[in-house]
Amino acid sequence: MKSLSIVLAAFLIFSFIPFASFAQEYPAVEDPAAERADDRDPISEDIINEDNPEELPAGVPEIPLPREATPLPQKPSPRIMVITVEYIDGIEQPASIAQAEMEKEFLDNNFPLIDKSQMEMIKERDAVLSFSDPDRAAALGRNYGAEIVIVVEAKSNMTDTSQPYGVTVYAYECDVTAKAINTDTAQVITSQSANVTERGSGRIPTANKACEKAILEIASSLIGDIDEKTRGEVYSETTVQIICSNADYEKVKGFVEALDEQRSIKAVHKRSIERNVAIIDVMLLGDTEFLADLLIGMQNGPLVRITAKSEHRIDLEFVE
Repeated sequence: MKSLSIVLAAFLIFSFIPFASFAQEYPAVEDPAAERADDRDPISEDIINEDNPEELPAGVPEIPLPREATPLPQKPSPRIMVITVEYIDGIEQPASIAQAEMEKEFLDNNFPLIDKSQMEMIKERDAVLSFSDPDRAAALGRNYGAEIVIVVEAKSNMTDTSQPYGVTVYAYECDVTAKAINTDTAQVITSQSANVTERGSGRIPTANKACEKAILEIASSLIGDIDEKTRGEVYSETTVQIICSNADYEKVKGFVEALDEQRSIKAVHKRSIERNVAIIDVMLLGDTEFLADLLIGMQNGPLVRITAKSEHRIDLEFVE
């Protein structure tokens, strides 16, 4: 009986061993459909918001987009003054077609012009001499606030007459020469000339038509040369002193910080604050006019009101 028990026990032990070995050699395979919580795709679950794909969850840092570089301030188009002398058959004309057409072309290309009421103050003799004397033309321009003076001489002369079908037809040849003169240096920036012949039934209308076409022929080249040499220039570096009234420490601090944020301003130096008056030196790429416009348009810092300005100084007061 005892031996029979031993045999049965041995049988049970040996019959169990293969299953245990199989279990160790071939572990149970998990159901691939059963997905653990920590194995979920972090992009689809944590970052992308289906309602607003651009919205990031809390804790995910937002990378700032690079800001576009602010272009350096450029000089505006130079202020133009047009001085013309016009002749028809050797007689000087009081009303100049050449001046009207030249001014129109510059205005169409966004060049500011000297007011015509000021131009009427220029004597005929000054206009004649200005064409042959750049220094005189530059001096006239400076007197009226122009940066460039355009001097034009137009001469229309009758070259032929004919009578086809019994109607008199006049032929007029117009020679036009125009110079652009820098009022600061009295140097000639560019010079253009044209020769045009027109035919028509009236003397003066035909001469005017020839002059008009000659002006149109040279105006685009003249404007192109001036545009190329002046309009794209950036401001040079200069220093402007700002005198601030109604000032205190907090206002001046906020004002200086706002100035420092402007890309065209290279340096700001606070000289003194005494008796509610602050003196600040500003080094910038620009001039006093540019800085004044900048101060008025600044979004940050205390409000200011400009009370006076000169070539290298701006007086302002802080507004309560």
